[in-house]
Amino acid sequence: MIIKYDYKILVKIIFNFLLLLFIYCNILCGEITFNPNIFIQEDSVLHIVRDKKIEDEFNKITSGATLRRGCFIVSGEMGKFYKATLNYYSQFNFTQTDGTKINLSKGYLKCSLNNILFKIGQFGSIIGIEANTGLPDYMFLEASNLTEAFLTKESFGFQCKYFLKGKILPFFESFFNISCVFALNNINNNVAIEYNDKNFLMVKSVFLLVNNEKISVHFGFNFQYANNHTTPLIVDTSIECRGRNYNINRSHMGTGDTKLSTFSSIYGIEGIFILNNFSIQSEFFYNFITWEFPLDPSVYKGFYFQAGYLLTGEKRMYVMESGSMSNPFCNKMYGAIELACRFTFVDMHKPDDIVVFPKTGRTSSFTFGINWFVNSNFKIQLNYINSDFMFNDEESTRCCKYNSLGSRLQFSI
Repeated sequence: MIIKYDYKILVKIIFNFLLLLFIYCNILCGEITFNPNIFIQEDSVLHIVRDKKIEDEFNKITSGATLRRGCFIVSGEMGKFYKATLNYYSQFNFTQTDGTKINLSKGYLKCSLNNILFKIGQFGSIIGIEANTGLPDYMFLEASNLTEAFLTKESFGFQCKYFLKGKILPFFESFFNISCVFALNNINNNVAIEYNDKNFLMVKSVFLLVNNEKISVHFGFNFQYANNHTTPLIVDTSIECRGRNYNINRSHMGTGDTKLSTFSSIYGIEGIFILNNFSIQSEFFYNFITWEFPLDPSVYKGFYFQAGYLLTGEKRMYVMESGSMSNPFCNKMYGAIELACRFTFVDMHKPDDIVVFPKTGRTSSFTFGINWFVNSNFKIQLNYINSDFMFNDEESTRCCKYNSLGSRLQFSI
């Protein structure tokens, strides 16, 4: 009897093991710069795959891998994906308490490539690379991403992720992911807070309670650990298919940074509920930061709640690969239209009067948005934002209110 081995799978497994070992060693040595913004799930990119049958087949192949939507299907257990996205965001008629108006607009280009290294039963691994260019002054804010909201100017990243799918209780399915990401960053952001190198590790566990044609219910936990960490700057909310935050010049915020921190851990819980063309999602997070000085740790916390309704009747499908909602799949000539609203609250108050600590405060914002998914490649977004800031910086205005209108165009191929 002759036993045949598939050397390609063996090579992939060995390569993946060495890659994980390399990343782990560099985490211990603290010599690699990590940036969690590099592989935030999906980046709200529209589907490339238009054939629903092919899309379902892709879901079956990946079986729980955190891959972005839109793919090219190849034979066997290998799923390949390539994406290029151009985002243009414009914020205008920005009105502060003192009557100041500022017009801001930025362009942002992102390219990424993900590939499944291997899949054995319900266990597998993926790798990915991603490059960012431009200056994205907005930040990611979606289910499971409030604790992942970081900024970067120019970066190149590489990720290795293991996923495991299985049932923990009857009729309950769970997905477990461990992500290791390292990136080369060129950070020179003159309108955002200063960011330092950071070693980063994220662990996320998602439980899919119900998932059928009408209803999807998701509940999950996530944990992040970072060394020499900087805290994300969370400002106001901009509704998209999941929502974003826009980063205002810190001279108007007085938030400071956390560059003198030693360790940071972030804990988050999240939930998603989808009923036909109606969807809600929410997340709560706690961020514990220790400092280089012998003082008590800081505790930052926050939450958001978002609801959306698709006027054109589509249902947001639950994406098992990423544990999140997908963009609406629509074959109509005029596309899909969604109304959404969101409330966000973040408390980064630090009572110490020491200069080295961030002079943060509290912010709450309400956003109403219209998302027009013209087709699988083009999206138009309009937002109205009303925000209140309460500062902890004596040099800044103690309270600041503003109304803002924003627009965003996105093209993806």
